[in-house]
Amino acid sequence: MSAAENKFTVEVIDSKKVLKSIVGRSINPVVIPDGVNTIGDSAFADRKSLKEIVIPDSVTKIGNRAFARCTSLAKVVIPAGVTEIGNKAFAGCSSLVDIHVPAGIKMGEGVFKDVPSAEFSLCINNGILADYNGICPEKLVIPEGVAEIKSFSCNSVKEITIPDSVTIIGASAFWSCESLTAINIPDSVTVIGHNAFCYCESLNEITIPAGVNFIGDYAFLGCTALVKAVIPDSVTEIGYRTFCGCVSLTEITIPDGVTKIGGQAFAECASLAKIVIPDSVTEIADDAFYASKSRAFFTNNPVAIKYAKKKRIPVKPLK
Repeated sequence: MSAAENKFTVEVIDSKKVLKSIVGRSINPVVIPDGVNTIGDSAFADRKSLKEIVIPDSVTKIGNRAFARCTSLAKVVIPAGVTEIGNKAFAGCSSLVDIHVPAGIKMGEGVFKDVPSAEFSLCINNGILADYNGICPEKLVIPEGVAEIKSFSCNSVKEITIPDSVTIIGASAFWSCESLTAINIPDSVTVIGHNAFCYCESLNEITIPAGVNFIGDYAFLGCTALVKAVIPDSVTEIGYRTFCGCVSLTEITIPDGVTKIGGQAFAECASLAKIVIPDSVTEIADDAFYASKSRAFFTNNPVAIKYAKKKRIPVKPLK
């Protein structure tokens, strides 16, 4: 069988020939037809059998995730005419050992993320940490000057040090950092975005600093090793599924600033035995503690007492 037997879906978009996908299974080597100008987003993503790709000189752009997770791809030569490579274009290409990239190309975020042969580097632009290239270390020190962490999802990192320059931990910033056990959040941080620490399954303790005024939905969802979480008075709402599935969490003190405990905020927290609720809380979603043991509320708050009575949760007065 020859490379000529590969078939492709090609569309003309804005007078450019865009290769959208390969039809059927990959037959190595895969030779992209001459005349193609753009390799589209995810065009070859997850092609585990792809070992060799030949890119013609007519190509000027390689799209987002174009070759992501092509785990058998060993060599790639980027033609001199390419001016742009999109986000995560070769991310997860774990067999890629021979990379030739011309100088001056506009590189996206995490182009060579989780590629062992690529040198580790952080993708920082205008103070925003957006991703990384290469293999991330077990201990990461984010450099001073970074103001926002947009994305750093890494399975192998265990410890992260965040500088005082950071004010925002963005949505999904540390999504599925499964090995992360320790992280410091400096007082400079004011926002912890949606899904920020979602599925950080090894994280056992988190102290949220006093400057934080927003914690997003799902922020600590599925942090199954989390035993202790300290929330400051500056937080006014515990959002939807914020601590859902934190099965090791044994107690939680809701701070005085909180007025609302959102839907499934502490759902499926199987070990949760002590919940301290202050007078400031005026609203508790009906399913806030769904499928949690909720052995006792410690509170003098009439709203919480009414809720506990409805859900048959024991109440102990705060002293």
